[in-house]
Amino acid sequence: MRNTVAISEAKQIQVPQLVGLPVRKAIEVAAAAGFEVEIAGSGTAREQAPAAGTMVSAGTKIAVKCAR
Repeated sequence: MRNTVAISEAKQIQVPQLVGLPVRKAIEVAAAAGFEVEIAGSGTAREQAPAAGTMVSAGTKIAVKCAR
């Protein structure tokens, strides 16, 4: 008898563009798209990872670096 494990692909969602947004707005946009964010700094989002447009699994956390 052979056991088989089926691995289903997790639902892929597109990372929103957060660069250029104020911190509060970046958090709102990410949350609306189903993401959590990890913010470093304050002011305006200057960098994000993963990049906008990347297809990732639901539940992926977006790292955002901010500066004034």
